[in-house]
Amino acid sequence: MRHFGTVTYYDAQKKFAYINENGTDYAVTTSVVQFLPEPDQLLKKGNTVYFSVVQNKVPGKRNYAQNITRVVESFNPRVKRTEGEKKLLEIFRASSWLSGWTVLEQPYINGLHPDFVLIHPFKGVVIVEVKDWNLNDSTRYRDGQVLGSDGTYRDADPAYQLNRYASCLSGLTFLEPEGLRDHIWNTSMSIYHLEDNPSNRNMVLDRYSFFEKVVFFSRPDITLEQARKFCPNSQFVWTRNEAEYLLDRVHNRFSECQEFPWALRLFGYGKVQVATKYCSDAPTTPDGTNLFIQYLRRLTCWLDGTDYERARKKPYQLTQAQQALAQHVSRACRACESVISSGKSLILAQKAADGISAQRRVLVLSYNITLTNYLRDLCRQQFTGDSRAFNQWLRVDYFHGILRDTLYDLKLTVKMEEGQGADVNAEEKNRVIRTYVQKSIEAICQSSAKADLYGYDDVLIDEGNDFCDFEIAFLKSMVYNGTGEFLVMHDTAHRIYSNLSLAGLWADDSATLGLTKCALPYTYCLPHSVKDLLERTQKAFQIPGLAMEIEPSAAELTSYGSARWFDQDPTHYQKGLLNELSYWLKERQVHPEDLIMVTVDYQSAKRLSETLRNAGIPVQLCESLRNSKQEFWAGKNNVKVATYHNFKGWHAPYVILVLDSDLAPQEELQHSAVLSAFYVALSRVKPTSDTRSYCFRCLNFLSDSRLRPLAALFEQ
Repeated sequence: MRHFGTVTYYDAQKKFAYINENGTDYAVTTSVVQFLPEPDQLLKKGNTVYFSVVQNKVPGKRNYAQNITRVVESFNPRVKRTEGEKKLLEIFRASSWLSGWTVLEQPYINGLHPDFVLIHPFKGVVIVEVKDWNLNDSTRYRDGQVLGSDGTYRDADPAYQLNRYASCLSGLTFLEPEGLRDHIWNTSMSIYHLEDNPSNRNMVLDRYSFFEKVVFFSRPDITLEQARKFCPNSQFVWTRNEAEYLLDRVHNRFSECQEFPWALRLFGYGKVQVATKYCSDAPTTPDGTNLFIQYLRRLTCWLDGTDYERARKKPYQLTQAQQALAQHVSRACRACESVISSGKSLILAQKAADGISAQRRVLVLSYNITLTNYLRDLCRQQFTGDSRAFNQWLRVDYFHGILRDTLYDLKLTVKMEEGQGADVNAEEKNRVIRTYVQKSIEAICQSSAKADLYGYDDVLIDEGNDFCDFEIAFLKSMVYNGTGEFLVMHDTAHRIYSNLSLAGLWADDSATLGLTKCALPYTYCLPHSVKDLLERTQKAFQIPGLAMEIEPSAAELTSYGSARWFDQDPTHYQKGLLNELSYWLKERQVHPEDLIMVTVDYQSAKRLSETLRNAGIPVQLCESLRNSKQEFWAGKNNVKVATYHNFKGWHAPYVILVLDSDLAPQEELQHSAVLSAFYVALSRVKPTSDTRSYCFRCLNFLSDSRLRPLAALFEQ
């Protein structure tokens, strides 16, 4: 019988760990830890693993865990497993022969989601595609083809699909140690007796030979002969019989099964016992690291779940101060000033979840498009009910989206003035936008028709410091129906990066808008070093805002990381960037989605993303277009690049600010976008949920002496 538990403790020096299953601890001894191929990854605190139990002969002592397999199930709540996927996942969980393997369910690879990817750092990679097709239905399925809805047959050999997955994996060239490709080609040439020509070389390197590919036909009535006949181009084919070989207690049958990948046929971790020559013959780096093993370790990290995903397995538990604000108060109109990392968005998400449960119409609103995706995820996490109710009673949107839809609903047209070109300064852009919003609100208020968007019971506004007084007044009088709650969460210190020059000023006299003041001064997830640096920044540049206090329940949480400033040579822009990224993504094996790169303006973000793409690093750039901003969400396994405006509301454990846009002539640092970008990027650091690790880096490519006060903050 296999057991399932969570790693609660791991000591890398003493080679010892504990796995907890429903309150019972099992010990992972030194001999087992040393036998594992990658204990630091498999036994990382918070990981869920499957294992076998050996009884301890000493009465009253903990039993032992061995044959440990890590299964990373899909974090996407919308993923619905097919019957075949369920069956194969059960087999992977129950197999004691997958000891040391990491099984990833539907990892994201450049827009593709293979059903399963199995990785062992000493053996290789196995990609599995599951098909529930009934090959006995000859009218629908014939050799390599499936009958489509249009009445014609289309090619459907899964081999081509698996080759695409392998090509995407081999396309992550940034992860490759130097010399790996030459080793792969030389080894493949000796194994398969290939001629050294460009065609063969490209074929091998486009789909690395150690990426072994399996098609699994899950129906129990499908024979191996049928499966092979349907997809003759597939490297390996499993039916239910072959898949259940993994459940055998005696592994001799593996060597008899010609449909088993070489990586799965042999067991053990020594160089003599590895399934292929890719690992045993691989060259080593100067420090003695095997290139093949190093690459597969990096690949495992790249495909693994992000901290963002791990933190969303279950609803957040609110602190006492957050719970007090999250309580619903009917007919209340409030403005809550909060500090950084006080849980503003979480409180709104909990209120939204409670409102949905009570069948109230709820509107969660921000000023920034990119923040809507984060808010929607958070609301879905806090709401544990039916998704149909979630979609029926909740709307998450941004202010201009509400304004646009209201104008459309009332059949009104308001044109924006000229002045939005690239050469127009920020002050003029703000004036044009403000004028457009004012005209739109006036047209809506004067219309005799009634828009469908009116009448929300609860209106919950995040980042209220971005809104102007007339925008808040419009939402309160025209969108809110007065029966539920109208709540605006804002942070006075974050006015420095508002879109409009008048944004946030309403908070100084919120009573004129009929809003009662309240406050949340507690920060509960901000590292102490980052909190101290933010406070020094506020003091040095006279940034207004509440004094930050550590939330009592979070006072004992210790974080591990650092915040540093690095002056870079502008003539070596590419080298400086790639060296920093190489350290975090390769050496520290940080997941790409846990690292965010922030810039001052869009041109800088575009230049940065082009540099990373040219180095083979998958990048998600938040562009100025609305569609691009709406697609800026977690789950794409790319390094995110955004300006500080578009990054508001988001958090990440590793934040790198890139300064390569000069200050305007005679511009003071205190009133510059550079200071705004610095303060915003620093405030977005949130430690990982398991190890509490974090980092903030400012890479300064500017030689302007006016930036010296910022650098001096790190010397105090």
